[in-house]
Amino acid sequence: MNDYDLFTEAGSPTVAVEIILTINIGVTVGASTTSNYAIYCSTALPSGSTLKIINKGTIYGAGGAGSETSASNGTYNNGGNGGPALSLGCTTTILNATGKIFGGGGGGSSSDWVSGVNAVIYGGGGGAGSTPGAAGWVLFQGDYFNALPGTAAAGGRGVFQGIYPGSGLFTPTSGGGLGSPGLIYSSATHQRGLPGDAGRAVDRNGYTLTFASGETAAQVKGAYA
Repeated sequence: MNDYDLFTEAGSPTVAVEIILTINIGVTVGASTTSNYAIYCSTALPSGSTLKIINKGTIYGAGGAGSETSASNGTYNNGGNGGPALSLGCTTTILNATGKIFGGGGGGSSSDWVSGVNAVIYGGGGGAGSTPGAAGWVLFQGDYFNALPGTAAAGGRGVFQGIYPGSGLFTPTSGGGLGSPGLIYSSATHQRGLPGDAGRAVDRNGYTLTFASGETAAQVKGAYA
């Protein structure tokens, strides 16, 4: 499911509560957009509440959209930021021994490259996420050339087009993987749009967060400290 509101699911408590939330093996909790969380509290839980998350599944944010580039009007958009996974509403302990918590990947950047009579423009791929990031595109001489959208596991490849021997998909402007920023073509003569930032694994919102297990780089991707 997407956009799980823990406050509502707990019955909108008005006094302190102790909640245990178990996410079973094979269960995925995602976010429908990069503005939403996979798990969040629409209202902070009453003072003194505690939450224990036993995560055996996957909690992850949405992917950012790839950048869009137009040679005709000089449009070089930024890649979209990846979405966050988890937002805390009280003191929280996470048992993540076999689980995964990932921010969404950022969208790939836009850029151009000019050398003599050759000119190439680049659009970004979508970032990885529970709701994958949309593909960016390049508009060149009246035609659109599309990058690839992200997937649940990986960023989509970027695209390039121009006055140059070759065109097509392009890895250096791809969307980011889970918990990673989008890619940037750093060797371009003119770097234009920026890649999207990585989505956060956890927004603490000032609450204490303790990982009792599973706090590894492979299991938690994105900022949370």
